[in-house]
Amino acid sequence: MITQITFEYRTGMIKGTEEFADSLRTSYNVNEIPTWMPAAGGNYEMWFDIFLNTNLIDFLKGSIVGGAVYDIAKDKIFKPFIDSLNKLGETNDGALEIQKYRFYFQDAKVVVYGLANNFTSIFSAIFQELLNSFSLMENEIGVGSVNEIRIPVEPDSGRNEWWVGPEEIGPYLTYWGISVQHGLDNLVWDVQNKKFL
Repeated sequence: MITQITFEYRTGMIKGTEEFADSLRTSYNVNEIPTWMPAAGGNYEMWFDIFLNTNLIDFLKGSIVGGAVYDIAKDKIFKPFIDSLNKLGETNDGALEIQKYRFYFQDAKVVVYGLANNFTSIFSAIFQELLNSFSLMENEIGVGSVNEIRIPVEPDSGRNEWWVGPEEIGPYLTYWGISVQHGLDNLVWDVQNKKFL
């Protein structure tokens, strides 16, 4: 179901990137892109693009069966990715600074910002909440209108400025930026109250 994982990382600081890429290649097509950054930046920055050959709601329904709590660490699609990411984190002295994950589905893109620690629990909570909220969003604005979900965002600006996010689940389940009609309109979804602001 994952057709490609592309990751970009800062050269010179992160140890074990070749081993990380090799471990991913046992399960996925992988493209690694080393990036130079000035010394004033952080040390362990990474960015991920993950391409899936299904639409978002079919993925969610297939992964979360019978209302069970979703566990990304046990999901056969993501388990090799999570295991490899955990090992990369253990290989390095400092914490990874993963700026964003972009999940490209056939019908929508999901962007998760600043998630470098506790990602197993946080991803699981995000995907569970996406299953609970996606049809509500589409019912309110029209089926097929949602083309990007950004998690999380500030409610006033609809943007995310995190370099590294918190390690708790809560902030990821507050406000989501929703682009509809291919960016023509941008809305903010109040996750707790299940409504657009």
